[in-house]
Amino acid sequence: MEHGIRTKSLEETRTDLRRSVLANVVLAIALLMAVFGLVTQKKIIQTQVPGMPDGATISSDTADRAAQFAVVQAVTAAIASINPSNAEAQKRFIKAFLAPDSYTKISAEIDIRVKQMEAERELGSYYWVLTKGTMYDPSLNRFFVVGEVHTVNAAKDTGKPYVFEYSLSYENYRPVINDVISYDGDKPHNSEWQKTNTKVVK
Repeated sequence: MEHGIRTKSLEETRTDLRRSVLANVVLAIALLMAVFGLVTQKKIIQTQVPGMPDGATISSDTADRAAQFAVVQAVTAAIASINPSNAEAQKRFIKAFLAPDSYTKISAEIDIRVKQMEAERELGSYYWVLTKGTMYDPSLNRFFVVGEVHTVNAAKDTGKPYVFEYSLSYENYRPVINDVISYDGDKPHNSEWQKTNTKVVK
């Protein structure tokens, strides 16, 4: 009787052991598949900024054009839409996208604008309106955002045409703006413009 019980107990133990080994093998295979998937993953879906289209594809070193446009448009709006109460928040936002040198330069410019507004006791603000859209010049590898910077105070709302120009790259799925230039007008200084303005470019 006791021998039968022991034999049954041994069989149950062997069965449990086989199940445990099988479960561990399955878990190990699943873990290896997950690690392999992470190592070989080339594309992810991200929604980083306002205006980012659904399904925008961002890879480790680039992104589709719609995603790139969304980034430069959001950064432009943050740089141009400044008042004394939102300046620090706007600086925190653009810091996530700008390379250190570019951020230092733009942050200082924002500080100067805020100090001028405070010194003049200006209760208004600046805001950005996209007018002619966003474009990419493959010859220069640069982005151009064309619109108006509006100055608002109690008396009036004045719009001034502006172009913001960017150099954009991606590092480990992260957009990095390496250079920011802005200038008056509604004509982007793209490759076509440079062909007819060689003296200005030189």
